[in-house]
Amino acid sequence: MDTKTQKQREDDLRKSLNYAYLKAGTPREAIDKFKYQAIKLLNSLQANETEDFYKNCLSDFLKETYYKSNHYINTKGKNDLVIHNDKKSTSSVGVIIEVKRPSNKSEMISCDNLNKKSLQELVLYYSMNGLFLMLAFLKVVLLKINNWLKILQSLKVAG
Repeated sequence: MDTKTQKQREDDLRKSLNYAYLKAGTPREAIDKFKYQAIKLLNSLQANETEDFYKNCLSDFLKETYYKSNHYINTKGKNDLVIHNDKKSTSSVGVIIEVKRPSNKSEMISCDNLNKKSLQELVLYYSMNGLFLMLAFLKVVLLKINNWLKILQSLKVAG
């Protein structure tokens, strides 16, 4: 059971964010919308579902929190999920997401082992889309994703 107070959870989240994001300020309604959608996402997850199930849950979350009005989100070729740079499916790809079931630990990276299928596929798909990436940045993003679920769970507890 989580024994942290709401203040401790907020402090943990604040420490994990880049200072520039904190200075930008976010409207309270956007934070509440994100929190509501995060809780909805967590409540929709079911053990032993397919990768497609999780892909659809994540797609719904992204659309409902921010991207629906400005970006097209769907699969593209072998890419599990992509966020286009515009509302049109013909626009260039800005983000590629590789989705794995939580129980698929053999293919997902960890802090101890980055040489896993999920990272290999992600690098391949980025290069196939002609997107330039810095591996160091990608490593940070993928490692932070492991903590993302913990942050979402703390929001659920706080909700």
